[in-house]
Amino acid sequence: MSKLDDHRRAIADILAYLASHGLAGTVLGPDHIASADSPKMRGDDFVDIVRWLENEGVIRVPGRPSLANGWFPKAQLTAVGLQILGLESPTSKGQSIETTLAEPASPETRTKIGEFIGSVLGGFFNSQK
Repeated sequence: MSKLDDHRRAIADILAYLASHGLAGTVLGPDHIASADSPKMRGDDFVDIVRWLENEGVIRVPGRPSLANGWFPKAQLTAVGLQILGLESPTSKGQSIETTLAEPASPETRTKIGEFIGSVLGGFFNSQK
């Protein structure tokens, strides 16, 4: 698996973790996305990914991070992050955002995240040619 694939998986895990907290700010660190399928990332790699998501407007990190450990306080999804997760208009399905976010991340959600990341990276690489 390439480094880019590792980062794509980490992005999907970060968004799924934040979605599980709804719109509340929460502490975000490499330990929160580690699992049997994706082992704990190095702190500096994790910081780079979180900063990229923040610069793309997908997440908000208003608190002061601990960059040495890769911990970010009060991280939360933005409207762009919600849209990536397919939650841009949950009320059209008769659900509130809170109800929709309370549901566990499904494989379909992770697929949507992966497709988004692929399209962003593809657009970036094509613009560099």
